[in-house]
Amino acid sequence: MPKINLTEKDRPYGDNFEYLADLKKSLDLKIYFYLKELINSTRGETYNLKGLVIPREEVVDFLSKLDGESAGHHLCENESRENHKVLRDLENFIAKRIELTLKTDVFLPLKYLCQVFGLNDFEKHCLALSLLVHYDRVYQRIFGYIQDDISLKYPNLDTAIKLFSPRASEQEVLEFVLLFEKRLAKFFFQQADSAPVSLSLPLQLDKRILDIILGNDEESFPPFLRLFYPGQALPPLIIQKDIQERMQNLIKGGGQNIFYFYGPPGSGKRLQIKHLAHKLGRAVIFADVTKLISSDGSWDEINLNKTLREIILYNAVFCLENFKDVTAGNTWDSHSVLALLEEIGKEADLLFVVDDTEEPLPELRAKANWLEVRFNLPSRREQKELWLEFSREFPLEKGMDVGELANKFQLMPGQIFNALKQAWVQARWQGKEAITKKNLYEACYQQISHNLSEKATLIKARYGFDHLILPPAQKRQLISACNQVRFKHIVYDEWGFEEKLAYGKGLSMLFAGPPGTGKTMAAQVIAGELGLELYKIDLSQVVSKYIGETEKNLKEIFAEGEKSNVILFFDEVDVLMGKRTEQKDAHDKYANLEVAFLLQSMEDYQGISIMATNFLQNIDSAFIRRLNYVIHFPFPDVEHRKKIWQSIFPKKMPLASDDIDYEYLAKQFEITGGNIKNIALVAAFMAAERRETVAMKHILGAVKNELEKQGKVLLKQDFGEYAFYLDKLKE
Repeated sequence: MPKINLTEKDRPYGDNFEYLADLKKSLDLKIYFYLKELINSTRGETYNLKGLVIPREEVVDFLSKLDGESAGHHLCENESRENHKVLRDLENFIAKRIELTLKTDVFLPLKYLCQVFGLNDFEKHCLALSLLVHYDRVYQRIFGYIQDDISLKYPNLDTAIKLFSPRASEQEVLEFVLLFEKRLAKFFFQQADSAPVSLSLPLQLDKRILDIILGNDEESFPPFLRLFYPGQALPPLIIQKDIQERMQNLIKGGGQNIFYFYGPPGSGKRLQIKHLAHKLGRAVIFADVTKLISSDGSWDEINLNKTLREIILYNAVFCLENFKDVTAGNTWDSHSVLALLEEIGKEADLLFVVDDTEEPLPELRAKANWLEVRFNLPSRREQKELWLEFSREFPLEKGMDVGELANKFQLMPGQIFNALKQAWVQARWQGKEAITKKNLYEACYQQISHNLSEKATLIKARYGFDHLILPPAQKRQLISACNQVRFKHIVYDEWGFEEKLAYGKGLSMLFAGPPGTGKTMAAQVIAGELGLELYKIDLSQVVSKYIGETEKNLKEIFAEGEKSNVILFFDEVDVLMGKRTEQKDAHDKYANLEVAFLLQSMEDYQGISIMATNFLQNIDSAFIRRLNYVIHFPFPDVEHRKKIWQSIFPKKMPLASDDIDYEYLAKQFEITGGNIKNIALVAAFMAAERRETVAMKHILGAVKNELEKQGKVLLKQDFGEYAFYLDKLKE
């Protein structure tokens, strides 16, 4: 009989492997007793194993090593009563040491598994028995000998029952099988398919369970699940604290609760769940619904069992997410989801369903204890708080006011934090020690996705107020418009206008003036000053002859603009915004409805919208009243034309400044800034072609081309004292 030392019963286990070593001893005893009886019953025979032979002497030698005596030890004496006593003493010895160990910091994973899953002695015996093949390969041959098949390297359920209760009746064997099927087959052992459990089922531990027992549990956590463990670092709850308080109060009442959180991505839904779990001292398991339910609505039993196992292991709060991906293709069945939640609810007392959509899924509203919570875009005041709090973790360039960003961008909490992280990455990539304003604005736009490019064109803002040649009054109006965005947080939030105004909190402007007077340039200046993207709307893609189509297109544009925090620039709006006519026919009626819809959309829009028209007199006065600013862009006079000529050429360009008569150009040619820009560009190409410095002759040649393009016939004498330059261009 194996020698068992029970002298250390008053000492706790020093580590997990010391405990497993004692379990192995108890199993060795069971195998020793069983093999002795088996060999005695086959004395003098060769034990054939499907054509392969394990000599009796090999098994005798194994027993002798366990016994500690010679290979010729006599194995026939009846030791049944003594055997039971030795085994009982060893099990009591192990139980005593476990009791002492629980008072220390030593963790015994197998003991923990048995406790949280409520396993009895037989189930614990099956788990421990399956570990033997991982100790020594000799056990594979011993199990092959017992099972009469040398190819079977793992103990099967029949062997486990025989070693646990050698004289079990048929009724008892059936009870063992049913018990095994209830928990062990579902959570602990590998199964080739969903076939019923049989006595021949090999006890091969699932890798996850084996890793847990051996202390390597982090390596095999199911990849389709995400785990938040209490104690992990968490961003603070800066806003929506009332949701947290309400959840905690509801949970105190007991019972099972299912929370349905929906709203845009990054709105804080998962953060609320993590904070609640942290408060309760519990883990959270996040599961992708697409990994648990297939396209035909059936459950994935294997992944479901793995999910339930983790919930039990961690006593976890459970969260089912990613419904948006499933519902987009209409490949799911709400009844399957609800049945799945009911199945998971058998193990999880606190369930969450998270949906990254702005509208709830009515099919999921099916339970009395189902509580819906909508997560909205934070208010401007809340966004300012988020910017100020999150920015504490990042170095910002001196003088940057991140609170101002809440006036320009409408971002969710997650987007704000990610924007700061991305900006810091960009700053380091550029070799900077702090985040610049440009880094941060670019990172903000990286958080936003939209479809504006289908009906609009992104215009890069390349100009500042120094480039814009306008009378002082118009410049002051443009600066005032920019300030209306910069100081929203003061006027609306600190001074209380947010509560006074139900609508019209955006910024709407109309730029009116002849073509080429700087309307588009002014829109770029505003975009550059505010650090916002500018999208020019192609009205040919918006206005439709089909009834209702124009409104649909406008609605999409404003919705995308709201989401993307960009400036919407409608150029030449006369096509849509002409004076409303009397309703003589159905066409007039719907044309007026289109105008009314645009007016309403302008008032509701929270961002910046700019309209440009060449003919202010064609714009309905009712429309003008609804605008924040109407800025007139006059035809430039001589003084302003001279300033435009002097500022139009780039500093890098080779320019014969002494040869150019700006005074003459401004007085002689009554043209707009747009015309002057075209002339400067053509003149530059003329000079480049001749490998010359840009001079008066090139400019006058370009002037002739520009005016002729407009249908004006110029004679040589129209150029006065500089007419001779035209001859030079022919040389």
